[in-house]
Amino acid sequence: MLKEIIEQIINNLKEETKISPEIKCIDYICILPKSEQEKKELESEVQSIAKLFHTEKTGNLYLLDSPLKTPFGEIAIIKIRVFDESKLKWRGFPSLGLFDYRKFKKKYQNQHGFRLIKRPNYELLEYIGNDKVMYFPDILLAQRVNKR
Repeated sequence: MLKEIIEQIINNLKEETKISPEIKCIDYICILPKSEQEKKELESEVQSIAKLFHTEKTGNLYLLDSPLKTPFGEIAIIKIRVFDESKLKWRGFPSLGLFDYRKFKKKYQNQHGFRLIKRPNYELLEYIGNDKVMYFPDILLAQRVNKR
């Protein structure tokens, strides 16, 4: 189940041809469970290929034993988010590192589907399309939790 969800997220990303050239790496993949039961199943599955390294109020972060190769680089971190009924429309999303966050922000911040989110120690652009969600942080999660 986990592999199929990740493949779906990567395939959605491939469709975003206007954004793809600006992507430097995949920071992490976040999986959105459809129920509490599915969350438990996903966590059981991910624990066979990764180690829990950080817990947040929105979910658990796992460091993969062997990073997954994608056209956008390797994925080393997977987050299994807490179940949230407001997110049932999506299976998950990538958090993406950019070659030039400031340039990207200036270019896309006011375009349809994009929204700037400010956090205490970083900011990110959120993109919500009909069938996909993507995040573009100015500081990668791996750097915020000192794992890369």
